[in-house]
Amino acid sequence: MSIAKRGSRIIYEPQAQAYEHAAASMSDEFRRKKRLALGGFQMLLKRWALPNWHTPRLLFCFISHKILRWMGPWLLLVLWLANALLVGHHWFYSMFFAGQMLFYALAFIGLLVPTSRSWSCFSIPMYFVQMNAAFLLGALQALFAPS
Repeated sequence: MSIAKRGSRIIYEPQAQAYEHAAASMSDEFRRKKRLALGGFQMLLKRWALPNWHTPRLLFCFISHKILRWMGPWLLLVLWLANALLVGHHWFYSMFFAGQMLFYALAFIGLLVPTSRSWSCFSIPMYFVQMNAAFLLGALQALFAPS
């Protein structure tokens, strides 16, 4: 973003390659995601290198790729609360809420029972919930940390 803000173009290069070492454990990955979220939210709060309306394509990419992903945990909390409040008003809300609770229960089992992680029905929800929790904690740390 800093490069784009200085006026340089950002282009797609299909031959470009990048390598990143995978985290050794889920706890390492959690810490990495939390650190990334913390840095991202600090950037937003301090308005470092944010794209502006003069670069609408870059602004769209930034909002759709970064901002919406960082808002994921907040949106999931709102979705859960809204469904919890709507349970009993229509069968659809009750079924949707039951599906949400099943998903979070599978994630919780994956977190508590390490042997269950070899099954994707536990590992995928666990990873999804754990990474969104890391983003949430990183955001809260950025919002409430002394500047």
